[in-house]
Amino acid sequence: MINLNFIYSEIFLCLAIMILLLIGVFKKNSSYLIYNLSILSLFVCLALILNFPIDANIELFNNSYKIDYLSSFMKILLILSGIFVLLSSSKYIQIIKINKIEYPILVLSSITGMMVMISSNDLILFYIGLELQSLALYVLASFNRDNILSSESGLKYFVLSALSSGLLLYGCSLIYGFSGSTNFHLIAENVNKDSYGLTFGIIFIITGLAFKISAVPFHMWAPDVYEGSPTSVTIFFAILPKIAALTVFIRILYVPFFNIIDQWQIIIVFLSIASMLFGSIAAIGQKNLKRLIAYSSIGHMGYALAGISTGTKFNSNISGFISGDNLKPVTGVFISGSGAGTITGTSDFVNVTNKLIRFSAPFSSLEVGSGFLVVDGPRGTATSQISGGQIELIRPVSITSFSPLEGITGSTVNLVGSGFNDASEVVFTTVSSSGNASFTINSDSGIAAIVPKFTISEGQDATITVKGVQTDQQTASNRFTVIHDAPTVQFNVVSGRAAPEVGANRSAIFTVVETIDGVDYYVTKMINPDGREIRMNTERV
Repeated sequence: MINLNFIYSEIFLCLAIMILLLIGVFKKNSSYLIYNLSILSLFVCLALILNFPIDANIELFNNSYKIDYLSSFMKILLILSGIFVLLSSSKYIQIIKINKIEYPILVLSSITGMMVMISSNDLILFYIGLELQSLALYVLASFNRDNILSSESGLKYFVLSALSSGLLLYGCSLIYGFSGSTNFHLIAENVNKDSYGLTFGIIFIITGLAFKISAVPFHMWAPDVYEGSPTSVTIFFAILPKIAALTVFIRILYVPFFNIIDQWQIIIVFLSIASMLFGSIAAIGQKNLKRLIAYSSIGHMGYALAGISTGTKFNSNISGFISGDNLKPVTGVFISGSGAGTITGTSDFVNVTNKLIRFSAPFSSLEVGSGFLVVDGPRGTATSQISGGQIELIRPVSITSFSPLEGITGSTVNLVGSGFNDASEVVFTTVSSSGNASFTINSDSGIAAIVPKFTISEGQDATITVKGVQTDQQTASNRFTVIHDAPTVQFNVVSGRAAPEVGANRSAIFTVVETIDGVDYYVTKMINPDGREIRMNTERV
């Protein structure tokens, strides 16, 4: 059973668009009303998003639609930006006479597509959201049809955007062909570093997304489109599509293709540097404010891409401080030792003072065991003198799978992953409640958890979260479906009555019973005239 609570905002926006269209068709001179209702719809949509925990981690529709901290934050930012654009442009669209019913509806349609993009965990769903966004933007760019520059900007954006969408779709098809899936998690499992098809697929996708954020050298459309579009649309172009596209950049590069970062990182670095330099330099000579905004947007996208290009991932390092004496001349910090595997390697460090060093050391592939901190200087080496003389490296908690995918309270769920020796809690969580499960650590890669009893509807999905003592929590990508226990035969009769006649020459005995768990059930017995019981139905109250 799919839990739709987390996508009420998207569902509401779709319904609002349809209702506003009907109002615009059947009610004359309703542009002002529809404009205000559109703003109200965005406020309601914002409230629906805030109604659920912002740090939720839910995947819907066979793991193709993801609700997590990133998507929730970006959606909030997106809707607030949309409200700002509509509120700030209410007078402007009246002055230039484009206050038609279609204007705010197109804005809502574009925002709906962006929300789908932000939560997409699948290439197909991402492309659907992208096209829903783009189709509305084509019309908005040329909305002032009496202005030749607006018409030109709309046509130019349509042609170039269609080209970039084609390249992006071709990249998606290559990735599907060489990985066998369009789901981000499944692609990550099947990524082959030696596959040139995947490499070209990534390049085509980056090219398409770079166009959407107007990164150099795919920026050529931005100055002309920004200049020709109505000013309110220019503001829209400068803010909202960038939020959605950057979120997709993060999801695509850091989920399915993080393990081949060496193949795409240099491309992002180039786009970043080129955008920063060209956007800043080209903006100097601009005399038109809209073109200045366009080049400023190009430059700022370079700064945003700089963050994406770093390629860092949480829990990849161990960091801390080293205290001692005569640390200023130190030339190297090492972690050496053995546990389940070798954990040697050079760390990055900063000499804070002569008595303090801040270090950050990469984990090895095994990421477990114990080792010594070794400080190397021109006059020799020094080994850590902490408790036991060693520093313990703990593998971050990670869940790869679990089975079965459904069960009743009290049943056992077997979790497979890593870092479980550090596990402190296993929590089953739904939209409305959560319950801590009792569990047994079988190994560092296996946990047996008992489904707890907590408030939950029949067939509702729950997420499973494992929390570590010293590492961050990890939530399973799949969801566990809770099945309620069947009524037992250990009933305590509370009351009973004779029901009206049921069918020809038949009667029914209707009895309210109570289970040993305190849950009430109706038990209905169908009896023939001869007193023979022919059927018994048991239903929960």
